Amino acid sequence: MRAEVRALGPKAAQPGVLCAVSGARPGLAADGAHRLADRGCRLLVSCGVSGGLDPNLPPGAVLRPSAVSDGAERFPLAFGDGGVIVAGSDVAVRTPRAKAALRAQTGAAAVDMESRAVARVAAERGLPAAALRVVGDPADGLLPPFALDALDPAGRRRPWPAIAGLMRNPRWLRPLMRLKRDTDLALRALSAEVAGGAIDRLLSAARNL
Repeated sequence: MRAEVRALGPKAAQPGVLCAVSGARPGLAADGAHRLADRGCRLLVSCGVSGGLDPNLPPGAVLRPSAVSDGAERFPLAFGDGGVIVAGSDVAVRTPRAKAALRAQTGAAAVDMESRAVARVAAERGLPAAALRVVGDPADGLLPPFALDALDPAGRRRPWPAIAGLMRNPRWLRPLMRLKRDTDLALRALSAEVAGGAIDRLLSAARNL
């Protein structure tokens, strides 16, 4: 999301850092990773908000996974905490039951729609990949079916799909309000992590590759 780039603050525009936004679309994440590799990037980083799979992780929990998996494929991630896995999915994992099933399948702590695509491109291009993810939607959260429609391909929020979805079914108002609250908390946690030197540490590590 554009909001994730804003959470990076000045680090997103500092020399040596290039950003691509995919709007929670794995294909666009792969395209962006290829563009960054073409422009000479030596480390590809998947950075942003994830859905929680581990019920012990609250919104705002910061993850530095050491691998990304979908149950069939598994890609290593550089500079991660050993044993922490993020799951990759091509579709939104919307319900607590679906999240529990994906955790049982992959052993992952969280799920997102970008990390696997970025890691696969990195493997194809002979580059290391890393991830810095923050839990937004927790394991017991329920995503409205229109949640991803409220993002355009450039990662900007679109209000009308959410408004239309609520008009069709007002019961989604409470889950949508919770999602907004938890996502904002996650973005603040991401911003604090970057301010604490997370991007600087990745840049330093990349220079030594």
